[in-house]
Amino acid sequence: MRSGGRFRHSALDCAAMSRVVRLTRPSARRIAAMVAVLASLVVVSFTSTLAQEAPACADGSVSECRLPGWPDPSSDYGPSLFGEIAGVTWVEDPDGDAPPSGLEILAAGVGSVDIADPAAVRGSDELLKAGKVKRAVRPGAGVLVRIVLDRPLSEIESGHAGVHVATDIDGSRSNNAPAVVGAVHQPFAGSEDVYSVTYATTSAKTKLLDSDLSAGWYEDDDAFAASWAAPNVLDLLVRPEGMGDGLRVVTFVSGADGGYDTLTIGPGPIPVDGDVGLLPLCVEGSMSTQPFVVRRLVENGQTLRNVEAPASWHGGGAIPLDDDARSALEAFVGTADEDGDGRIALPSTVSLFEDGVVIRQRPELELALDDKGAQLALELGLTRRGYNVLREVEVKPTGDDTVDAWLGRATTALSRTMPPFRSGRKAGLITGDGIGSCVPLLISAPAPMPDEIEAAASDAPSSPSAADASPSPSAADASPSATPSEPAPGA
Repeated sequence: MRSGGRFRHSALDCAAMSRVVRLTRPSARRIAAMVAVLASLVVVSFTSTLAQEAPACADGSVSECRLPGWPDPSSDYGPSLFGEIAGVTWVEDPDGDAPPSGLEILAAGVGSVDIADPAAVRGSDELLKAGKVKRAVRPGAGVLVRIVLDRPLSEIESGHAGVHVATDIDGSRSNNAPAVVGAVHQPFAGSEDVYSVTYATTSAKTKLLDSDLSAGWYEDDDAFAASWAAPNVLDLLVRPEGMGDGLRVVTFVSGADGGYDTLTIGPGPIPVDGDVGLLPLCVEGSMSTQPFVVRRLVENGQTLRNVEAPASWHGGGAIPLDDDARSALEAFVGTADEDGDGRIALPSTVSLFEDGVVIRQRPELELALDDKGAQLALELGLTRRGYNVLREVEVKPTGDDTVDAWLGRATTALSRTMPPFRSGRKAGLITGDGIGSCVPLLISAPAPMPDEIEAAASDAPSSPSAADASPSPSAADASPSATPSEPAPGA
């Protein structure tokens, strides 16, 4: 962080992870999102009894807790063009975790503003907007995301750069980013709606662009607005119906030494209301192209047994434990672990969205305990090539109420934070730092087959920015319809 006291450290420094935005007639998905978000944002207090009862997120823990509020005074970062900010939550990012020439995120805050005089805001020279100004800046409540960067966009030496706020308005996950989930650390996987502030050094112009990643980059037309509270402090304004229940902040700079900086909460997005649910400490997933037998598979109401799938997915996550859950799980595992290897298998039913079809399988969910928490893993057959989403994991009741309650919360957390992935001919790591890196008691790296070695080598990106095909510097000046079909977050 910068010296001089402008940016203060948070207890979440170690938890905020970094790997390297149409409003005419709202659709049904946006109306549903509007109801959910307005419930927490329009009231503007954000300090309900429930929120006050949630424990504060402690050092090293960001699970089932309340994130810290905004700095006091928040005016240290400059007043907002959009009015007084009712701050909700503030997350800081460790310094030095961006690529060498990357645009480092120092902090991000989520709050709300109540715009009483939209005409004054619309007439300001400081306003940046996408779409019609009357749709971008409307009277009443709005969600404000404040992003603190290490330097202004104008200080990027060459190429192009962008600041992006990624969210999922409808929460379905089934249509999220199907075209941009190929890279292991793809920061947009699991998001669908992206609000972007882009800059090109060739023209010294800043543009605001909106994306629906189920269709492609910069191919949506939602109106939103932004303004610089300071040269390195960006305020982004979104109507409540245009924001999901969580978000992540991503920056991108083109060039060999550029790449992504991402601010999230562990493997999950930053919750808009500041209340963090149960979150995995980490997740991982990999694919094998060796045949895999699915013992029981249900598709379109038809049950099939011993189906040979051409490929398989093996993944899981490490889940934190409180004292009560650990005590109950240790007793349960001690009784159920008949062979004494420290791991047990639990019958489960999994719903996997495969290339437009929901497939239900009956795998065994493996469970093991370590000093940090519990490890969960499962293996699924992949019957189709295409876009996949882990939709739901249901564990057969064990008879222990405490264990069953925890397993329900843990499997929900796992399915919600496991990024969607694309399956095909290539095998290898899909999500995480390495095979077995997150759940080593349950998953170990297999000896690769010759064809898998060749496929993995041909799929490896040569640089951080190459993982998602960065466009030419002039792309920021192109109309959305002219942007490349490949992911181009810096454009």
